Amino acid sequence: MDPVIFEAKLTEILKEFPDLGPENNCQALTRDGHNPSQSKALDIESLIDSVRFTVKYLMFDLESTQRENSYLRKIIEQRD
Repeated sequence: MDPVIFEAKLTEILKEFPDLGPENNCQALTRDGHNPSQSKALDIESLIDSVRFTVKYLMFDLESTQRENSYLRKIIEQRD
């Protein structure tokens, strides 16, 4: 998938989530002073970063596999 298309779709999906910032209706603090909505936002950001990294790695792997296949086909064609 094209990275630009991926980013657009990811942005579209993120718009469907309610606002998880401090101005959210869930203002209750836990005993340790952390806002649960901020914690959820950080978890979501971490997950998104992980997905972005994985997609970039897969794109790199796909491109390198295509280059390798092209190289090997040229070698086979030269033998024949």
